[in-house]
Amino acid sequence: MGKIEQANRNQYFMSGDIEVREPFPKGFNIFIDVKQCSNPSVADSCKTFLNNLATTDICTMLDIPMPSYVNFVRLIKPPFKCPIQEAVYHIENFQVEDSLTRYMPASKSIMYWNVTMKGRRAKRDIACFNFQMH
Repeated sequence: MGKIEQANRNQYFMSGDIEVREPFPKGFNIFIDVKQCSNPSVADSCKTFLNNLATTDICTMLDIPMPSYVNFVRLIKPPFKCPIQEAVYHIENFQVEDSLTRYMPASKSIMYWNVTMKGRRAKRDIACFNFQMH
């Protein structure tokens, strides 16, 4: 079970497990969608904020570390690298500060952000990670 704890407006700490149930020697693509919602329990209250953010392939991404995600990848135990092996990977207290959250403007009204990240290989969803921030 994962958890995200908010320290302040633009600072979150994330912990959890990534369970890989089959090996992916050639990696997979990652897609991210972000929705802005006024009520987290009502799907119709959400509107698209960012969508179709994608990587070409996670193995390429892991081979060329970028500042936006290199600290996240370094915290994963055992090391997360290609070829991706079947295992349970763990991350503890990863600090998400002013990265994705800087693009999510604050609102005077109560607002929620639904973020969905999917892993896809050969037109098949092979991973999904959903979380909500408010």
